[in-house]
Amino acid sequence: MKDMAAPGTVEALQALLRNPPVALSRRLTECAAHILENGNRIAVSTLNELVEGSSIQPSTVVRLCQALGLSGFSELQRLYRSEYAGPATRYNLHLQGPGPRGKTSRASLWGQFLDANRQSVEGLIDTVPIDTLTAAAKMLARAETVHVVGCRGAFAVACHLAYTLDRLNLPVIQHLLPPNASLTGTMRPNDVVLAITFAPHAPQTIDVTSIAKQRGLPVVAITDMLGQGLAGLADLSLNVREQTVNDLRGLSASMTLGTALAVFAGQLRERAEARATRAKG
Repeated sequence: MKDMAAPGTVEALQALLRNPPVALSRRLTECAAHILENGNRIAVSTLNELVEGSSIQPSTVVRLCQALGLSGFSELQRLYRSEYAGPATRYNLHLQGPGPRGKTSRASLWGQFLDANRQSVEGLIDTVPIDTLTAAAKMLARAETVHVVGCRGAFAVACHLAYTLDRLNLPVIQHLLPPNASLTGTMRPNDVVLAITFAPHAPQTIDVTSIAKQRGLPVVAITDMLGQGLAGLADLSLNVREQTVNDLRGLSASMTLGTALAVFAGQLRERAEARATRAKG
């Protein structure tokens, strides 16, 4: 397989892993099974994180990648990231023509909206591993203040997150954009920025996030472009793929993710405060 062409899609890669053209060694076979079982982690994990807790060595993953025509783990990861965060048009659900007027066409459109939002929410299980979600919640729970940033299509998500975090007694400030000096001046070293934006990324959100990074604040991102735009500034990214209908993006997955993130953070904060109270007693 040394000179074989690299697979161009995750589907093609998985087909090679299941049915390699030539026999693999026992270790490479075990590694192939591990990659198939943990495909939802590859785009958001380092090589060491991917093999953690298994008998697979990082060098074995690299050898398998090269055997499949890839240069190494980085190219494997780019392949998975392109599937998770490709152009939004790849996931569009376009209307099938105007259709008959009246009740039938409205029913068809209603069904498309329901199906698109169902797919968006179900897709979270692939794009947001529970370990990544928990790590993000821990960052928010430890923060002295959570600064929520989001505008345009992400504004509703930002409002929902700020409201939910406040209801769960986490100190939160929602930044209205463009950047406000009086608000960015409230950022302190032990704070965390929670930024939300989707392609095409809102420059105002990027500006506030850049200010936070310059001040050394950790950033959690909710976005749809891994490794690009906002994700390139973030310490941890939660990847959301919202399906669209007739180029209109829904927010079901983003709202679901935001609610879970806030609740997880609230639980962790409450437990930490309870432990601190018991320690004092």
